[in-house]
Amino acid sequence: MRHHHPVCTRAHQAAALLLVASTFLLTRLFDRLLLVDTSASPPTFAPAGWSANLRIYVYSEGEIEGLRALLRGRDGTVPTATCLKGQWGTQVKIHQLLLNSRFRTFNKDEANLFFVPSYVKCVRMTGALNDKEINQTYVKVLSQMPYFRRSGGRDHIFVFPSGAGAHLFRSWATFLNRSIILTPEECVPVILSDEVELPFQNVIDYSEISIKWPSSRIGSELLGYLESIPDERVEEMIGRGREMRCMWVYAVDTEPCSAMVGILWELRRKVRRFHQSAETFWLHNGSIVNRDLDEFHSWRTPVPLP
Repeated sequence: MRHHHPVCTRAHQAAALLLVASTFLLTRLFDRLLLVDTSASPPTFAPAGWSANLRIYVYSEGEIEGLRALLRGRDGTVPTATCLKGQWGTQVKIHQLLLNSRFRTFNKDEANLFFVPSYVKCVRMTGALNDKEINQTYVKVLSQMPYFRRSGGRDHIFVFPSGAGAHLFRSWATFLNRSIILTPEECVPVILSDEVELPFQNVIDYSEISIKWPSSRIGSELLGYLESIPDERVEEMIGRGREMRCMWVYAVDTEPCSAMVGILWELRRKVRRFHQSAETFWLHNGSIVNRDLDEFHSWRTPVPLP
């Protein structure tokens, strides 16, 4: 009798690849969690004095009309605890850590960075805001921020987690093209995204702890490659990963090594002494003015966006 083998379609190949890649990922993640090397010291990446004069202002939900909706939905009913779950939880966690940070300032004129809190991924997934409402609310919020206009957004920080990223705010490329955007993602040992921008590259040599493979060559070739990696090399990569694992822990910024310290150091490197935008001008006495020559502290909201 002749046996008919099922056809191996692209869907079957993709499913097989996903299974193998997931096994590869989970095995190594569990290894890293269970095999803790207590003798390993945290990596040293921040030079002495890196945090000098770093001051971050965190906008409160009540001071800007519309900001509460970006945090709790149109009816203000989405609890923070709900948004702390899942990958979008980084929007909440980073916000909470900055609220209690030693770098926080309550004086806008003293700040060199401004954090704009929002939990839009969460409120969208819970149905508390739709895409159109998110976009309109962001534009409304930004138009009430004179400090955003002063710098063209260069000193303002936004967190957009998960695969959708900044595209939850569909006009981001127009209004936030100079701002600082944080897009926290899960850490994976096999990277299949050609254009991914990995965090802390000035500290971590990712070739020592992960593999990046061309997305155009996903298939049996990748499976064969993963199977061919010597066990010794895998152990070396796992060991190096253990040394760096503190960089993915969201702890308070007083810890010597954490994701938050790494983020703050990266932000500190973006701090500018001077603020400029296409709609910002200055006079001989150092005063900052707009096109109507109104001094900065006299600017009225809503301000035209850059």
